[in-house]
Amino acid sequence: MGKFEKIYHRNKLVAILVRKNTPVNILRFFTLESRPLQVGIHHKRAGSVVELHYHRLESEIVIKEIHEVFFVEEGKIKITLATKRGKVIARKFLGPQDSMLVMDIAHKVDFLKPSKLFEIKQGPYTKQTKVYITQK
Repeated sequence: MGKFEKIYHRNKLVAILVRKNTPVNILRFFTLESRPLQVGIHHKRAGSVVELHYHRLESEIVIKEIHEVFFVEEGKIKITLATKRGKVIARKFLGPQDSMLVMDIAHKVDFLKPSKLFEIKQGPYTKQTKVYITQK
């Protein structure tokens, strides 16, 4: 059975790993309402409905952290998490239907098998915003 794992560095939450088949009763969010990117899973019966809606902006959004979500559709990858100076914090292997939310931490993705990876990140981005570092 799947599960989810919170990964911390110096008492700060830096990633959430959600495994395939993580138990969910109707709806489960893995992030707090105050986070700039909220990630959750719906597990609903056929015929269930989330009514037509939109989300009202209550105040100007200021992004102070960059978050990314990786979802492995097929294949196998390894995600290495590191400080912005290159010190490795964790290495996690993800397979089909596993996902990870990476929060304001350096990361590397190794494709271990032919893979299809779905990625979501806050933007806008240009190539000049990506900073490459040496892993230690």
